[in-house]
Amino acid sequence: METNRNYVTELSNRFSEIIHRIQNTPPASSSDNVVERTNLVSLLEQLRSQVSLETPPSSNLLNICRTDVLDGALRAFQRTRFSPYGRLSVVFMDEMSQAEGAVDEGGPTREFFRLLMMKIRDSMLFSGPEEEKYLNLDSDALQRGLYRTFGVMIAVAIVHGGVMPGFFSQRLYDNLCERETPAPTLGDISDPELQKKLRKISEAQHVEEARDAINEAAESLSLLGSYRYITTLDGRDQLVQAATTFYVEGRTKEALQQFADGLRTLGLLREIRTHPMLFTEVLMKRDKHLTATDMMELFEPSLSTVGSNRWRDEKRTEGYWRDYLIDVEDGAFNITLEDILVFASGADRIPVLGFNPKPTLEFLSDPTRRFPEANTCLVQIRLPVLPTYRAFAEKMCDGIIQSPTFGVA
Repeated sequence: METNRNYVTELSNRFSEIIHRIQNTPPASSSDNVVERTNLVSLLEQLRSQVSLETPPSSNLLNICRTDVLDGALRAFQRTRFSPYGRLSVVFMDEMSQAEGAVDEGGPTREFFRLLMMKIRDSMLFSGPEEEKYLNLDSDALQRGLYRTFGVMIAVAIVHGGVMPGFFSQRLYDNLCERETPAPTLGDISDPELQKKLRKISEAQHVEEARDAINEAAESLSLLGSYRYITTLDGRDQLVQAATTFYVEGRTKEALQQFADGLRTLGLLREIRTHPMLFTEVLMKRDKHLTATDMMELFEPSLSTVGSNRWRDEKRTEGYWRDYLIDVEDGAFNITLEDILVFASGADRIPVLGFNPKPTLEFLSDPTRRFPEANTCLVQIRLPVLPTYRAFAEKMCDGIIQSPTFGVA
């Protein structure tokens, strides 16, 4: 009894120390966040400096169908002469296999990276919630080297395009960074049947009950190397933990190594492991979503001569644009701010390195051009000049929804 009392006292003291440290740790200031962001930008710029600015080699030409982005990406990235050190040139093909658009000056590549990251996130190689994925074992993919290829794709997307995948779980990120992780729990098991079997063992009240549950799960436990005879409830707990740990981390160890090998492309993994705190913004769940203010600050209007009739029409339209962004953020229309950014740039997030050139707003003075237009290479939106806000908002929504990029996931 005295031993238990001492143990509880020790836990209480440790808890008090933790609370004290939390309460006395000053929150990160905005200046600290700016410094971290600057360091991340510098690191990515340094990595991107390895990429040639010359005309892309033919081996880096990607012929992509939006209906099957991953298929076209795999064909290109698995070419013998594909080079992550060369620029990419992306051509989207329509259903008749005709090229859509012209030379890739950035817009198609950004859209490709956005769609590719979504397809990788939702592939069979990953499991878990949308923004907290961990590796799933696919033996066929492992044999074909797909984990490595996916790692290369992610590295190229980050270094070439400043794309932020934002779907790694804490455990996956820590494993890649070679940091210690807490013991997996039953909640980390993606297979509902296995989780149910292990939970039944874990919740058994007596050794005999636990043995019966273990025998029921014999086949699954054998595959996990955890099927054994127990004599105590402590043995029950050890069996469940061993099976859980092997399922979550042990069986995917080779896949993790292959994935990490792909992420070494262009030196990315080295920088991630050297600066793990900086790269959480890039690879893990995004805490900050696009705001109307972000979009207002991002696009710079190109206006006519001050005081002219055209300038007055453009300033009125600029006001409509700003109100439209606020209304979209408030959920007034069936589109999102991310949809607008995709329409303008091909990307659904502002890249860490920003856009080059600076995004601009142009104005369509021709009364026959009543829908918004975009140049994704220049990151330019051309706004229709209309007499009322209601007409403006209606045509903006219609134009964006009818664009080929809308709703493509």
